Amino acid sequence: MESVKRLICMLLAFLCIGGCRNRQTLTEQQPQDIVQPSQAAGECVLNAALAATGAKNNGIVQRSDLTGFNFAEVPTILIEMGFLSNPDEDARMETEEYRDKLAQGICNGIIDYFASVSDNQ
Repeated sequence: MESVKRLICMLLAFLCIGGCRNRQTLTEQQPQDIVQPSQAAGECVLNAALAATGAKNNGIVQRSDLTGFNFAEVPTILIEMGFLSNPDEDARMETEEYRDKLAQGICNGIIDYFASVSDNQ
């Protein structure tokens, strides 16, 4: 579990939503049917992470320049949880207590997303 927490903290305090296709090259290859689910997943994880940590909300940004997002067939999000260039955020991310809060918030957000998906079916 400690290695997972460290990996999570190495990801960098806003969410980039995947599934936004590069329209010039991928529109004909793959439908954009995961953009909305990716947005919903990102909102759930962002809200839960903010609730768990009190971190600053830098919003959600759609990305089309990441290969993993462009070819994804399931909802995809990239979580940036702080900036190492910001001394305050860097210091928080070094503490086990804050990493635990981040991990719990992400977990809660994933649970919230899947609960909302099952409620809508």
